[in-house]
Parts: sequence; C-alpha cells; structure tokens
Amino acid sequence: LEYEPSVVGVTGAFIDAFARHRERLGDRLIPAADAASLGRAVAPYLDENDLVLLKASRGVRLEEALPHIMSESDRPCSSTS
Repeated sequence: LEYEPSVVGVTGAFIDAFARHRERLGDRLIPAADAASLGRAVAPYLDENDLVLLKASRGVRLEEALPHIMSESDRPCSSTS
C-alpha cells in the first residue's frame, strides 16, 4: 500500500490478499465473512463526511454493505438490482 488509510475493510479473496499488510495496518484491517458483515464492521470507524472507496468483484455483492455505512438521507429509495 502506498497510502495510510484510516481503515481497510476486506472480504472474499481480499482477506488473503491483504494478509501481508496485517502487521502494518493492525486494528485498521477489518476482515469480514461477507459484504453485509463488512458494512457492519466498518461503519463504527466512519465519520459522516468520510469518502469511502468500495471495490470488489460482482460475486461479493458489495452493495449489501451500503445500508450499514450510508446515512438514511443518502440511501436510494429503491434498488436497481
């Protein structure tokens, strides 16, 4: 990693991929079994105006993390699945 993020949440194949960064990231590296769990685990570390980058393969269904990290006013009225 070339930057020092406040928190790095990982799921799926990214858990193993980020294992080499565990020592440096410490408690800032948050692994989770699935996208919804990731959203719940990362949410307490976020402030209202934080910028969050989410990247995953479609199979991870990362959109399931969104309700846990977005404020109610930012949530869309409906899903476009």
